[in-house]
Amino acid sequence: MTMQEGGEGIVLHFGIRAIPRNTYGKDLYYFESFLAFNEFPCPKVPQFSAKIPVIMPSKLHPVDSTLTWDVRLKRMHFVDWVPENGSDPLSLAGAWVNREDLPLLSATDDSGIRVMLDTGSSVSWLPTDTIAAIGAHYGGIYHNSSSRFVGRPNSVQPFIVPPERHTQKHKIAMYFAGEQGSPDVKIEVDTEFFLYAENPFWARVYEGLVFEEEDSEQYVLGLNWFHVNYVAMHKPKTDLPYVRLAPQLYGSGLRGRYVLPPRED
Repeated sequence: MTMQEGGEGIVLHFGIRAIPRNTYGKDLYYFESFLAFNEFPCPKVPQFSAKIPVIMPSKLHPVDSTLTWDVRLKRMHFVDWVPENGSDPLSLAGAWVNREDLPLLSATDDSGIRVMLDTGSSVSWLPTDTIAAIGAHYGGIYHNSSSRFVGRPNSVQPFIVPPERHTQKHKIAMYFAGEQGSPDVKIEVDTEFFLYAENPFWARVYEGLVFEEEDSEQYVLGLNWFHVNYVAMHKPKTDLPYVRLAPQLYGSGLRGRYVLPPRED
């Protein structure tokens, strides 16, 4: 369970799982999604992050911000797995290395960019420079188009990840604005299922899931971002709303860590 502060209020727990290609039968149990109220519904509970405040209404955005759940994203960079002594890339011998020397987000000021956490968008929308940097990192095909929007029939994938660049041992670090006077909240999540995923019909075709949005006042972290995060949206009765995050895990031996209890017959 995640603790609620500022009165009883309500907490929405999102556990929206991506289902890897060629997952059948009993294995589907590990990928059941849920939306739970107030208590995390699994026997084990992940370690949730510190508070990420929701941006409150302003003259620019006069609507009730708890209807849109906007937060500030300040920095992004890859986290690479470096195997020990040039061993197998999937070897357990090695270390994670923060690639802060290759930033993926170039915000115009220290406050970062405004992003909406939106399960209604199947993909995410981030600045053009960010998508170009991600595509360049993977060395795949990058499709530059400033006219894309959700639902456009002829919209193409923003980039293609070559099969040889696909690995389960690759992460992305995202830094969100924390409470006033507190440090930024860092969350590390898998790149697969967020930045890209395997086409459900064609094996070893890995297509981008983050699209470009030029010079927007509000960007979007959509359903693909929820696929790599457990998201707890807190709306206390007597305090300001906030979000807490915990990374989802898909690697071998980890996928069953947070699963729903068996159904009663």
